[in-house]
Amino acid sequence: MLRVGLVLDPAREDFQAAEPFRAALEAGFASVHLVAYRDLARLQTALVRGEIDYAPLSASAYAAAYRRCSCVVPLMVPRSTDGAAGWHAVVLVARDAPFKLQDLAGTRLDGNDPSRRRATGCRLLR
Repeated sequence: MLRVGLVLDPAREDFQAAEPFRAALEAGFASVHLVAYRDLARLQTALVRGEIDYAPLSASAYAAAYRRCSCVVPLMVPRSTDGAAGWHAVVLVARDAPFKLQDLAGTRLDGNDPSRRRATGCRLLR
């Protein structure tokens, strides 16, 4: 049995939305048991402790888990057409905004709807 951890809210029928993912894994591997975690921190802890076998993570979430325990191993790494691994962000500031791009240095960028509790989009500008 492959134990797969996901950030889900069972009360919001998130398991139903994850069913195609579970079915695809099960068709290609073995029986799959989805385990719900309320947030990414709990999901990472479960992965590091060996409570689950797999969790789809963003690059930054994987890096955070790897810092805690080098026991995690990526199964796949997305690559661009030139073979580079990683991601890039572009920040645009409207000409009439009350701040300039330089004012954002060292601040947090949040491009997510916080109610969805996703990790992508929350990054520190450098």
